[in-house]
Amino acid sequence: MNATNPRPARHNLDREEVIHVLGPIDEDTILRIIATGASKCELLEARERLVRPGEVAEETQHTPMGVVGEIVEIVRSIEPAWDDSHDRD
Repeated sequence: MNATNPRPARHNLDREEVIHVLGPIDEDTILRIIATGASKCELLEARERLVRPGEVAEETQHTPMGVVGEIVEIVRSIEPAWDDSHDRD
């Protein structure tokens, strides 16, 4: 952080990070996710919401918004039945 820019610098995702977190997905989807400007933390949160939608919604008591919500919608648009078989930890 500095005086002219109070927000810390964000590390933009790359192709390998997206694949590591979400597993094998098509190039167009990877590019759409990278284009959101998401951080790795936001991508991980989106993955949790995809893998455990009911549990995470109950824990956080809100639906995903912003970049996390965008990623969730992108992934659901290509694979509506996302499940824990995609868990990459």
